[in-house]
Formats: sequence, C-alpha cells, structure tokens
Amino acid sequence: MFREVPAVRCQPRETRGELQGAEVTMAELSSPTQQQQQEMESCQSQGQREAAVLELQHGGAQTHQDSQQQDMLAFLQTLQKDLDNCRHLNLMRLAQLQLQMFAVEQKHQDLISQKHQHQAMMEQ
Repeated sequence: MFREVPAVRCQPRETRGELQGAEVTMAELSSPTQQQQQEMESCQSQGQREAAVLELQHGGAQTHQDSQQQDMLAFLQTLQKDLDNCRHLNLMRLAQLQLQMFAVEQKHQDLISQKHQHQAMMEQ
C-alpha cells in the first residue's frame, strides 16, 4: 500500500551548488510523499466508500428486516381476525346447539310424561 521513501542523501547530486542538490533531494523526497499522501487519500476514500456500502447493506438489511416484521405483523393480524371470526361462529353454533338440546330435552320430558299417562290409562 505504502511505498518506501528513499533515504535522505547527504551529498548533492551535482556540484553546481548546495541548493541545487538540496532541491533534487527535496524533490525526490516530496514526490514519494505526495504519492503516499495520494495513496492514503485513495485508501481513505475507498474506506469511506466501503463504510458507506456496509452502512447501506446494514440499512438495507434493516429495511428488509423492517419489511419482514411488517409482513409478519400483517399476517398475525389476519390470523387474529380469522380466529375472532371462528370464535364468533363457534359461539353462534354453540348457542344454536344449546337451543336444540333444550328442545330435545323438552321433547324427552314430554314423551316421558305421555308414557306415564299412557301407562296410567292402561292400568285403568
């Protein structure tokens, strides 16, 4: 990722003067430094992009999870409505069966009473 910086040269490359040699050395040093800075900025940009992608993925996962939760909630609400309808229907059927059972018991009591009356008449 990072490149090796060349060692600082103590001796100028040319004999024209100390400044020219220093400029060459500084130019040589600044070039890799600029390169390293560009690489660091590139890495930071890439890191920021990766962080943004991860955040989007996490956000997307969160959105997907929220969507799943909403779907599950809607499904549970539908089941609750179905359950309530079934309970209501069952209560109506129970009431109807209780009425029928009462009518059958009433008929049974009437038949028992008629049987006793018939037996009493037969004994006479």
